[in-house]
Amino acid sequence: MEKLAGELRAAYDNAPKGGKLAAVQLFAIRNAAALAEIRSSDMNALAVSAGIGMLYGGEMRLAVHIAHLVQLDFIQGGARTDRSPRKGAKSNNTTNLSGLVSELQALFDNTPEGERTAALCAFGIRHAEKLGSGNLSRLIAESGVHNSVYFTIRKGRKLADHVLILVK
Repeated sequence: MEKLAGELRAAYDNAPKGGKLAAVQLFAIRNAAALAEIRSSDMNALAVSAGIGMLYGGEMRLAVHIAHLVQLDFIQGGARTDRSPRKGAKSNNTTNLSGLVSELQALFDNTPEGERTAALCAFGIRHAEKLGSGNLSRLIAESGVHNSVYFTIRKGRKLADHVLILVK
């Protein structure tokens, strides 16, 4: 546990400003096999032991839960270079979201409660390029799902710069 705490702290410390959460999630994806054996309370304790705060324990649990759905896509420095980067790109608010609206509604309605958070995060990864800031808010409003899913989908959107989705 001490070794994991040290690696977690290093990942957190080396993350750029605004990238701490993604760094913690990527750490958890990389170490999913070891972390899957840890109880929830121990994952919180790992985050505290690393000096980054207990709330990151929940973020690590989410990342472990989606680890089987993604493949890490690190190119030197951790940025994706195989397609146009999303960072700094302007959102196209005229994008037709009707297909995404029905997909999000179906995902929300048909995914079991315990799997919904991971599915929403994967949705954000899969559709990151279409979900600029304005489009994500609009998508949630048009789909009629609870506003709280915004943050989970946004986490997936941010992770999309570092992972490739393996399943649809």
